[in-house]
Amino acid sequence: MIMKKHLPKTLLSFIISGIFLYLAFRNIELPVLWLSLKQASWLLILISAANALFSIWLRAVRWRILLAPLKRIALKSVFSCTMIGFMANNLLPAHAGEVIKPYVLGKKENISGMAALATVLIERLLDSVSLIALLLLVLEMVPVEPVYQHTGMIIGVGSLGLIALLISLASSEGKTRSWLFRFVEWLPQKVQILVRVRLETFLKGLTVFNDWHKLLPLIAISLFTWAHMAATIYIILQWYPYTAVPPESNLAVASVVVLVFMAFAIALPAAPGYFGTTQVVFIFALSYFGINEVDAVGASLIYNFTQYIPITFGGIVYLFKEGYTFGQIRSASQGAKGVERSA
Repeated sequence: MIMKKHLPKTLLSFIISGIFLYLAFRNIELPVLWLSLKQASWLLILISAANALFSIWLRAVRWRILLAPLKRIALKSVFSCTMIGFMANNLLPAHAGEVIKPYVLGKKENISGMAALATVLIERLLDSVSLIALLLLVLEMVPVEPVYQHTGMIIGVGSLGLIALLISLASSEGKTRSWLFRFVEWLPQKVQILVRVRLETFLKGLTVFNDWHKLLPLIAISLFTWAHMAATIYIILQWYPYTAVPPESNLAVASVVVLVFMAFAIALPAAPGYFGTTQVVFIFALSYFGINEVDAVGASLIYNFTQYIPITFGGIVYLFKEGYTFGQIRSASQGAKGVERSA
């Protein structure tokens, strides 16, 4: 029954990815694309793959800081759970890794899965802050259409508003938290007890907002993580064996544009691995810099596979090392209920 419940969402994600793949490859001459890809340097592929793993390590370092108020956890333990979460994103639909990561860590370290889930929410908000900064940079450098400018600004303002709300909730003496618990008191007695326990557990994961000495390094790590991802795209764009020499373009700016567009695009429902979505983003973003579709798709495939393969296989290794099966993490991915069982 659980699988049937999530079947429509899963089918929708694969349909959307299928549409994107069609849009990306409809004008591509596959022999030309293949000839171009065969000329790609193995050093480029190895560097890109290593950068993918380093990006996961950076995220593990950041998550460990967020988890510190709950429990001091070894970095290798946080890294393994982070790898498992991103592996799940690559194999399961609907960003399942966002739920699986705190679920596995909660079981492994005997901490509240609900509190760990709160730290994952903070991670996403820190990513939003970094993306807002990159978006403002892009809007200054590239004349994108007004609709994308307005959409980006709306998302940015919304993210900042949510951050402000969580900061106010982090304070045990804040009015926002007091109002929230007053609202809970209106619920039926049985529901009230359950909600209050879960809410208090969740709010424990927000305590990092009370410590600016930790919050500022978290913001710095987040900015560096996204800058590192942009650098990975830049290396691919710089070293890619183009079928035709692109016009003089600022590939550093192009890499930032690709990254920002992709960050917003992967929020859409899509099949695991973001194949199709990534290709369309590369085509669309690089069109501003005169790079043709064949080369854009080729560069996107190198990025896709060098991100997908090492993280997926590494995550599988850590999954079995931690004693889990795919069936267990699939069950955990059905929703937050799977996480709450670790609370």
